[in-house]
Amino acid sequence: MIRMRFLSRILCAVPLLLLLSGCISTVVGVAAGTAIVVVATVVTVPIKVGEAVIGAFSDDDDTEDEDCDNDKDAD
Repeated sequence: MIRMRFLSRILCAVPLLLLLSGCISTVVGVAAGTAIVVVATVVTVPIKVGEAVIGAFSDDDDTEDEDCDNDKDAD
């Protein structure tokens, strides 16, 4: 009796899995796409912050160099 139930469950489950394989792959694809976007965002945000910090410090240095050059020209 137990074998009959097990066999009937398998015979019902296999066709359902085959019919739903397209839906399952779509869900997995969307999840993978979302994960890729999250990883890309996590990687690019620190880079952008670092560029902003470096840009802030390098802009100050450039203006000081220009001021020094102007002072030398005035002499």
